[in-house]
Amino acid sequence: MPEKLFNQIKEILEFVMDNPHSAFYQDKYGKAGLGKDDLSMAENFYKIPFLNRQELQDTDPLRRLFIPEREIYFAAYSSGTTSQSPLITYYAKVKNRSGHGFYVPL
Repeated sequence: MPEKLFNQIKEILEFVMDNPHSAFYQDKYGKAGLGKDDLSMAENFYKIPFLNRQELQDTDPLRRLFIPEREIYFAAYSSGTTSQSPLITYYAKVKNRSGHGFYVPL
């Protein structure tokens, strides 16, 4: 894995694991056996669990946040045409440690 990619993934995971607003993801990662000590080696990234649509539907959108509610930038809504089940996703404008801003689904 290129060092730049490794550092980007590590930065995101550290943000989630250190963040008091990300209990949903901390619990999910912990159940998968991914701890903060695992972030020192890219080989451990295989432990990162995927989210699936059912899990997103079963979890309150506000519980999936990893920022304070006041920082929600916009919400997107899927009508559920394919899955027959609507889905709401919030987005935030986030700055990384380098100061670059980007929108991320919450």
